[in-house]
Amino acid sequence: MYLEGGHQKIYEKIDELDTSLKKLFNELAKYDQSVLNHSKSPGVWSVMQVLSHVMLSERLSLAYVKKKLSFNPPLRRAGFRSRLRLYLLQIYSNSSLKFKAPKGLGSQDMPVFSGLPELRDSWNLERKELVQYLLSLDRDLLDREIYKHPFVGRLTLVQMVLFFELHFKRHERQIYHRLP
Repeated sequence: MYLEGGHQKIYEKIDELDTSLKKLFNELAKYDQSVLNHSKSPGVWSVMQVLSHVMLSERLSLAYVKKKLSFNPPLRRAGFRSRLRLYLLQIYSNSSLKFKAPKGLGSQDMPVFSGLPELRDSWNLERKELVQYLLSLDRDLLDREIYKHPFVGRLTLVQMVLFFELHFKRHERQIYHRLP
């Protein structure tokens, strides 16, 4: 597929994410569903809840972008501030600091039990929708602060996908720590 600029960056990052996700699902397929749905202690998410959280985060992010763009709002061109916000996300993602999950992404929003194949299939469909939508957008939108991250604020769509990568890697580490 031939793409330019921001569209190419988005496509490449999502392709990398898909590869990482496929690798993780292949690794998790070695475990029994009861192991993947087991919480080590009260208040600690199971592996499947962590996966659900990351998938739901991506789903709600796309829904936010779609809603935001549906009314043709004035959008600020990205600059130093959005780069600083992404930098702060990178620092946080690589730290051991914990923040409470935003509304709609917390413990009460996670299923108690879910199946790995169903979650994988659902996530793959959502990723396809994400790619189709983002690649269909006008290039002029790609350098605008559209996405609003719950903690750091406005980011571009390319930065949103970079956040997805950071978020996935952070929770992937959690997943591997929770496996027997």
